[in-house]
Amino acid sequence: MDRHGIECDNTSVKNPQANAIHERLHQTVAGALRSISYTHTPRTHAEAANLVDAALATVACAARSALHGTMKMCPAFIVFNGDMLLDIPSIADFEVLRLRQQALIQRNLIKSNKGRVSHDYQPNNEVLKLTCRPHKLEPRGTCPFRIEKVHTNGAIAIRVKPFVTERLNIRRVRPHK
Repeated sequence: MDRHGIECDNTSVKNPQANAIHERLHQTVAGALRSISYTHTPRTHAEAANLVDAALATVACAARSALHGTMKMCPAFIVFNGDMLLDIPSIADFEVLRLRQQALIQRNLIKSNKGRVSHDYQPNNEVLKLTCRPHKLEPRGTCPFRIEKVHTNGAIAIRVKPFVTERLNIRRVRPHK
């Protein structure tokens, strides 16, 4: 990661929204691996490595050539200033693209925040920890836990046992009344 200039950042557990692009790309890789391995099951380690390489190349090409919803063009078209395969030049006004993307982000943010109930979590408040995929008759949250610390990135630390704390995203808790 250091060699490629990638900065590591932690996210809280069971919160895939924190890294949505990464998670979506993993789904695409899994789909490519599934379809390739269905037609050709690898018998050796070398065949399995070739299968993974083929799947990653397929996914890289698909990600670069997929039409972006906001910009209405694919990333490769912007990077190469034209089509990846054909000699078609690109004429793009990047300021208009940026403004269109920002407007879409604002609309989506307003739409998603309409249904949210705002709550300001503070240390020593009590919260219920939501159960991940509960069955029909199971409770949706487990007994109240005391908040030890509130982090700025939308996470809180709760006291689980006398000397054990757990860091959770606020989407996984509800205020205890």
